[in-house]
Amino acid sequence: MMRSNFLILFLFFTVICCGCVFPVAVQAAAAAAAGEEGEGEDGGDESEKKIVYHSTQEVVTFINFSNEIVQLNWVDPNTGDEFRSAWARPYQLATTQTLSGHVFSYKWGQARLTHTVDETSTIGHPKWEEDGNNKDEEDDEEEQIIVPQIHILGDMNVDTLSPEMKKEYYELVASAQSILKKKSDTVIVECGTTEGTIRINVKPFWSPRGAARFLELIDMSNSIHTNTANNNNNNNNPTDPTANASTDDDTKTPSYYDGCALNRVVPKFLTQFGISRDYKLRTKYRMDTILDDDALSIPFKPGYMSYAGSGPNSRTTEVFVVMPDTPQSQLNYFGENSWETPFGYVEEKYLDDVVSKWYSDYGDMGPWGNGPNPQKIYEKGGYDKYLKEKFTSMSYIRDCVILSEEDIELAPLNLEEL
Repeated sequence: MMRSNFLILFLFFTVICCGCVFPVAVQAAAAAAAGEEGEGEDGGDESEKKIVYHSTQEVVTFINFSNEIVQLNWVDPNTGDEFRSAWARPYQLATTQTLSGHVFSYKWGQARLTHTVDETSTIGHPKWEEDGNNKDEEDDEEEQIIVPQIHILGDMNVDTLSPEMKKEYYELVASAQSILKKKSDTVIVECGTTEGTIRINVKPFWSPRGAARFLELIDMSNSIHTNTANNNNNNNNPTDPTANASTDDDTKTPSYYDGCALNRVVPKFLTQFGISRDYKLRTKYRMDTILDDDALSIPFKPGYMSYAGSGPNSRTTEVFVVMPDTPQSQLNYFGENSWETPFGYVEEKYLDDVVSKWYSDYGDMGPWGNGPNPQKIYEKGGYDKYLKEKFTSMSYIRDCVILSEEDIELAPLNLEEL
């Protein structure tokens, strides 16, 4: 009996010890790993701590050496969901900004292939830069290096190509190396408005879900368009917002934002829009929310664009543009809410020429101003009756298109925008 009790006690203490030792060992290993990644994590002089950047900003050019258009999707590492990031047309290049470790997925023949972005640059993930860095500014400048990457789509074997095709292939590679020195890392959207045309630089890696939704709404046909936006800025008739809408391309599916009212224009604050002129579309998307994106702590500036929302994971179609001359105190406040992650910006040259001229006398929506009630715009007749009869001077978006590479004048790569 005593031997049996002794055995039971022995087993009991063995289980207890193992149960304690194993988690402690795991925690110790994790702590050791953390210590290897960044010195001074759990002690030591604060001034000697090093910031650990878990990913770096990268620029990748994809080469499509095939006869088919290839759509590149960014893969959410948490859910596996895919979000459209870029297109690579036949025998052309597609350049995008992204982060090391990001995965891109694309269809190649009957297969689904992926590409994981390497870590070749030295610019840290902006989410971590907010923690500060104790290095000298001179040292920081020396480390701000973008090392462009080139990835060939598919499983092509260069050695099997004919001499003519091989020559064309190497010309594409040379073009890729040249393009990587230029600013072709954004998706450019051009919108005609009643006060003039603007260009929006959409940055997919800033806000993957937000950018994907915006591009989805711009391009309802899920294909890239050439530049068909009407640049005639002289017709400022606010009662006919679609007067200059694109009609040249019969295959163009109207954008969600075509004819959309700029229903909340508040100088030195924001302009909000996103309630479609098309009743069926605005009804369909009104409750079609998307998840929030991880905040990268990108500071807002005039012209930056983000989503309006009512709480976490509430983004649908309504977006806002930060107005010129917005005070710094307000700029600092933008982004405090989880749904306010910038996904792009209006190019600076259009802020004074176009954005500042959007009609703003109605002011904010009630009770802060005399602007329209968004709920009434969503109703049937929201445009044809409510806005047309009560807000006759309102500014509108005429149409929006995604520009192809031929329409975009490339500029030098600006590291501050990465």
